[in-house]
Amino acid sequence: MCRPRGGREAPRHRAAHPSGGMPRHHYFHVRVPSGTAVDAIIDAAEAIVPTSDLYSVQHMGGLDFQIGVNTQAAVRKLSDANFLRIGSNLVTLVPANKQYVSIAVFFLPTFVTDAELAKALEPYGKVVNIDSNCFRDKPHLRTGLRYVKMEMRMDNTVPNFLRVSGQRATFDYRGVRKVCRRCGLEGHFKAQCATPRCDRCVVFGHATQGCVRGCSRCGGTHATATALRASRTRW
Repeated sequence: MCRPRGGREAPRHRAAHPSGGMPRHHYFHVRVPSGTAVDAIIDAAEAIVPTSDLYSVQHMGGLDFQIGVNTQAAVRKLSDANFLRIGSNLVTLVPANKQYVSIAVFFLPTFVTDAELAKALEPYGKVVNIDSNCFRDKPHLRTGLRYVKMEMRMDNTVPNFLRVSGQRATFDYRGVRKVCRRCGLEGHFKAQCATPRCDRCVVFGHATQGCVRGCSRCGGTHATATALRASRTRW
């Protein structure tokens, strides 16, 4: 018998699944708006499936919750709905049996839209949802940090750095191959970077002295740096 919470009547006892729970595909992850009460999540779920089909609503830390259902019909209904409506917000229902990656996006200006960010990430997999981080005491004010949940391709993972609508952003997630923001090499961070940069070909990894590489822009025999300076002068 479940103990009542939030003034709700305790549901009648149901026979448990042999493993002590429901199969993994009976569960869905949701990330709710800050300040959302658990009763609001339950009400939103009950708007899609009958109360008797709900198995669990579990807080997973932070803004994350997991909803479990005990019938295949309820699984289909939640899968078809794709979202929970909580107040004026639609929050994505993410099936627990799929492998998703949570990515923190740093240094991307807020004038770059979520749609532009999702478009830039298309080559790396399917974006499920994008959330913006806000100041704790000012929930309407964004910090600029964004969180992306996506089903990432294992043969083409999101790089540590990526340009989105011309803006360079940093992407951090478990398992990312971290590289230096200055030179792009592994094993150190920008603050400790001592990798030499050639003033002739504008490439990291070797000193200027002795470099005879031609221009990487036009293929000429002059230095790449010369062509870059000329293009800036024209503008």
